[in-house]
Amino acid sequence: MLVCEKCGKENAEGTSICNFCGHLMLDPKEQASTKKLTADQDEEIRHHWGPARYSSRVHFIVQDTNGADTQLTIDTSNLSEIVVGRRDPKTNIGPTLDLTPYGALDKGVSRHHATIIRKDGALHVVDNNSSNGTYLNNQRLISEQPRVVRHGDEIKFGSLILRVAFEQEHSRP
Repeated sequence: MLVCEKCGKENAEGTSICNFCGHLMLDPKEQASTKKLTADQDEEIRHHWGPARYSSRVHFIVQDTNGADTQLTIDTSNLSEIVVGRRDPKTNIGPTLDLTPYGALDKGVSRHHATIIRKDGALHVVDNNSSNGTYLNNQRLISEQPRVVRHGDEIKFGSLILRVAFEQEHSRP
């Protein structure tokens, strides 16, 4: 029998979550076997995250199926949010970042698929309960939950992929 260190109740051998309080039950042998990363491994992981700081201009690079990428630049200085989606064919009304010319309909992009908002000095992407989901670096977003966008990130709307590039601020003398 395994005794939960949180509630003190007995659980069957091999239980990974306490049946009474939900506490994670780790085998002491497994706890001791965690390997510490070397400095090189830790540094390698850290390099995958780009900076969250951005200037007023943000570039979205559409990965074209023909191999020629297209760069869409948005000046965020006068915008608090960027609606991402596709143009409505009946009304011809489109979002701030219209992905219609890039096969948005065939790639499962909703008309108001997601919103990129300025919040706390950073950009955040929020899925707007889209039919086919929004992914940030291959992780599906929970609808209406903002996630920080960083330089170098990949955002997928349905199956249409955009890479994010922040224009670097030039230092002034």
